[in-house]
Amino acid sequence: MAQGRMLKKRISSSRKFADLRSDKSRLLYLMILPHLDVEGRIEADPMLIKGHVLPLLKWSSPTIQKCLEELHNAELVTLYDVDGDCFLQYERFNDFQIIRKDRESESIIPPPGELQENSRRTPALSKVKLSKRESKIQSKGKGEFPPTSVMVTDYAKEINYQLDGNKFCDYYAARCWKLKGGMLMKDWRAAVRTWKRRDDETPKPETGYERIKRIQRETDIENEQRRKETENEQRRSK
Repeated sequence: MAQGRMLKKRISSSRKFADLRSDKSRLLYLMILPHLDVEGRIEADPMLIKGHVLPLLKWSSPTIQKCLEELHNAELVTLYDVDGDCFLQYERFNDFQIIRKDRESESIIPPPGELQENSRRTPALSKVKLSKRESKIQSKGKGEFPPTSVMVTDYAKEINYQLDGNKFCDYYAARCWKLKGGMLMKDWRAAVRTWKRRDDETPKPETGYERIKRIQRETDIENEQRRKETENEQRRSK
């Protein structure tokens, strides 16, 4: 892979780039560029992006995921997956790069596939990408998707569940918001309730305070039994 890629000044007049809602999305777009392979592709797992592209920035996986989604919606990149692995393709990559393919290794990342007519979707497209329309429908009744850590924490409190929203979001962002069966998550609140049921059914380890109280109860019961036995012996001796 090359040590970098070209960034032309034409980026300054790009409407798509200018219309991005957040500066973080703009920064991520520029930071990913030198890491692209010979075909303009890179693995789009937020955890890998964090490790390879943003190692010194304190960005969470959900933040990176949101930026990737925004770049995709702006048609600056294409998000897709192949066999459960998430990838990213820069749009018009070859239009702005001078590539010497004879001097670079071939891309090991599969292409997104042939575009369907009147659609940006591909036969092998990620369910993250396929869910764009679905997520808009879901957002009417189930809130923004993917959720923020604050949204997850607040909802957990509503159902009397102590949950670290960052832990929940990092867990699913690293899996492209897919469940164990490979299906894209459709209702994150249902997933939170599932975590709650699992934790409720799992025996919790005894805390130090609980252990002390248990020992005190057992000691009190034992002392009471001894007292009664002593009283009975005294009655019999009389």
